[in-house]
Amino acid sequence: GLAVSQTRDTIWVGSDDDVAWFVEGNTDRFPDDTSYPYAASGTLYSTKVRRKPGELKIVQGFQFQSSGCTSTETIAFDLVYTDHTGASKTVRCGSPVTKNGLQTVYAPGVTTNPDGSVTGGVKAIDFYLKITMARGSTTTLSPKIKYSTVRVLGA
Repeated sequence: GLAVSQTRDTIWVGSDDDVAWFVEGNTDRFPDDTSYPYAASGTLYSTKVRRKPGELKIVQGFQFQSSGCTSTETIAFDLVYTDHTGASKTVRCGSPVTKNGLQTVYAPGVTTNPDGSVTGGVKAIDFYLKITMARGSTTTLSPKIKYSTVRVLGA
């Protein structure tokens, strides 16, 4: 049903029998709207990366800016990918993040060299991220990702 008493604009998008919607905040920057409802936990699935179809990519890791993380409010990264045989696989990248600030989470098989460079990683035909944000017992606290980048190399 529709929220008749809702005071925020709702944006609807869709194609064929698929539909998505989001509610706009009351300020130009939604995150600054303190009355805007946020999920305190949940899972975000990124768009599948299919750059250079059929060619192996080496996924080394992810960098992101986190806030609101504690020992109980965490962010975990799983890499869901298709390997060279066409099999779909899922691997956890590092431990759940409990600190705030700029974070680097490496894919399994990555080695950090003495000069600071990294080698190795997960070889994938395509991949997407499964990002799980968990909260503790305080329902008003929520871990946040402010921005992120993914490091991918050609095979």
